[in-house]
Amino acid sequence: MSSLLELTQEAQRLTQTLIEADGELDYSLELALTTTANELALKIDKYYYFLKHLEMQEQYYKDLEDQAKRAKQLMQKGQENLKSRLMAAMVNGSTTELVGEAHRFKLQASKPRLVIDTEAHSLPEKYRIVETITRVNKEAIRTDLEDGIEVLNCRLEPSVHVRHYLNTKG
Repeated sequence: MSSLLELTQEAQRLTQTLIEADGELDYSLELALTTTANELALKIDKYYYFLKHLEMQEQYYKDLEDQAKRAKQLMQKGQENLKSRLMAAMVNGSTTELVGEAHRFKLQASKPRLVIDTEAHSLPEKYRIVETITRVNKEAIRTDLEDGIEVLNCRLEPSVHVRHYLNTKG
């Protein structure tokens, strides 16, 4: 079977042949047009089914991603809980080390944890970082351009997209 591009080009070539023959269909041209049209119709349907397949695969991997994120969060929570229990066992047992047959856990000094008991605006300025976010208001630009107002370095360009319809004609 030919590619979609080849089938489309063949249909265009046959259409040109039909025009050059002043619209007269001989048997070979009619057969070629029918065969090309049938192949093209089958190919288009296959494209639709493959697009749907890819959409389902996309959703499947999105669902997997969501499940993996959730599993990752649960694993992190589990690790935190286990470490918290180990720490509690050491603190309650007045020891700094727990020893197993093959592994041991030991309390070790960490970098001091920073605690800030106030809002950022209450801190001296040298301890604050002010961030400014500049975003483009695309809807306002689009509205002005559609209303004929020129916006420097902006324009509207024609665009197209592929839309699917059920074929209720055939």
